[in-house]
Amino acid sequence: MPIAGVEISQGHLAVSWADGRRSDLHAFWLRDHGDAATDAGTGQRRADTFDGPSDLAIVGVAVEGGALSLLFSDGGRDTVAIDRLDALTRTRPDARDLRTMAQPWTASRPIPQPIAFEGYRARADIRREALLRLDGFVQLEGVPARDGGLTAVIDLIGPIKDTNFGRIEDVRAIARPTDLTLTANGIEQHTDNPYRWPAPGYTVLHCLHNTVTGGGSTLVDGLSAVERLAAEAPDFLDALCRIEPTFRYEDRDTILEARAPLIERDASGAIRQIRFSNRTEQVPALPPAEVGLYYEARRRFAALLRDESLVQRFRFAPGLLMIMDNWRCLHGREPYDTRTGDRHLQICFLDRDVVASRLRVLERDGAESC
Repeated sequence: MPIAGVEISQGHLAVSWADGRRSDLHAFWLRDHGDAATDAGTGQRRADTFDGPSDLAIVGVAVEGGALSLLFSDGGRDTVAIDRLDALTRTRPDARDLRTMAQPWTASRPIPQPIAFEGYRARADIRREALLRLDGFVQLEGVPARDGGLTAVIDLIGPIKDTNFGRIEDVRAIARPTDLTLTANGIEQHTDNPYRWPAPGYTVLHCLHNTVTGGGSTLVDGLSAVERLAAEAPDFLDALCRIEPTFRYEDRDTILEARAPLIERDASGAIRQIRFSNRTEQVPALPPAEVGLYYEARRRFAALLRDESLVQRFRFAPGLLMIMDNWRCLHGREPYDTRTGDRHLQICFLDRDVVASRLRVLERDGAESC
């Protein structure tokens, strides 16, 4: 972005950008981010600038050859490329935060057409489109329906999050399950692994076989449910943001616990993360009035998550893969009859920084070069 004007104001720098923005930049900040302090190859700071004079001021500035040329009050000189300064002064979303480019969605919005795996594999612009859809969820079709076939998709994003279940876990009914997902029972709307800290950022589910009667899948946008709860009962929303249950998983080799609210806000008050897992949640023994409020609020939120106007329904077919934002989306499963066939999915997880990194690289380098 070109600079429209620059002036020294009380020893600091006021930059006016061509798009109407204004950046007021402290002299010490400019030295901290100047070319002299920054390694050109890595972009990392190579000099410790924190020991400099606290009263440092800008006493001269000029725009020269795509850079700002700066003269400091202690006699030091430095330059900062304008393109780099433009990037540094723009606010980027935190990788932890929900990307909410799309509006909250309900059952009235048709599930977007799955992206063809071959196109995803061959074209970086299609991979970028897939990641941009992860403000909610994205589906791909034609992914090889074999053991580990999901890696053909995920290896083009980044490393899988390794857990006590391994890199990839089978989701099918077994004789001695350690989790209700490994049965043919119905599973309530939930987010995955809230007993981890942090909880996985994205859930990946890939279908290998599905010939059973029943076993349909459900999907809910947690932001839509929170939006309704805020409109209907703001005191309930406050309780679910404030009171922290413990989520717990235990088997022979593992004990995992994390204490956190069902609905977490960031510093600005926006929703950062939703956690909901009836089978792993343990409510603290708070005073009866607090516990009563929590249960009432949780009951109302659970009812919204089951509200048919919010629930998307679909059926996994062999080769269908879905990646969903595990901090925003909730998913579930209808019960099925194991006598009628086989239902075999595989699941893995991605951390939020992995997905954010891949998307930023695609945006930085351009779709044709990634």
